[in-house]
Amino acid sequence: MASRAEQRKQTEARILAVARQMFADNGYDRTTIRGIGAAAKVDPGLVMHYFGNKQRLFMQCTGDAPEAMATGSTVEEQADIVLAGLTTILQQEPTATQALFRSMLTHPDAAKTFRTGSAAYLSPLVESLDIDDAALRADLIGAIYVGVAIARLVDFGDLAHTPVEKLTELLRPSILTLLGADRRSI
Repeated sequence: MASRAEQRKQTEARILAVARQMFADNGYDRTTIRGIGAAAKVDPGLVMHYFGNKQRLFMQCTGDAPEAMATGSTVEEQADIVLAGLTTILQQEPTATQALFRSMLTHPDAAKTFRTGSAAYLSPLVESLDIDDAALRADLIGAIYVGVAIARLVDFGDLAHTPVEKLTELLRPSILTLLGADRRSI
């Protein structure tokens, strides 16, 4: 039999998992504490007790920022790193990322979480690019990540069902150009 502390941790983890999935499926605005409680088979008051309010619960579900992007010593290595990052996002498509993507266009805190996490993730890339418009180029790479991930999330045409390997193969020339392959080596 689980101790009271273990039961509390299990209940909290169950609420968090349910909330993460509901935010991913419905977005921030259409997810309610009452709905989360019902799906987790707990009283909505217990959800509030553990997490305080909907905004704090959402931040708990989506707030883990990704680790900063690694950098390579050549443009080709950097392209491999960028495309590996995209592969990870597309193959894992974690529920927390889905929740953030679904909510960031309608909820200011979700948008802020996205901006902050993206800036931290891309900052090593910006620093490694010896190009006047490095920040813009890194942002375009970030936009490719988001665009492709959202297109797959909403089941957009062939993009949604194309193997990740084919997508990265097709994107590689664009990524190399954004990294300045025609100008220099990283």
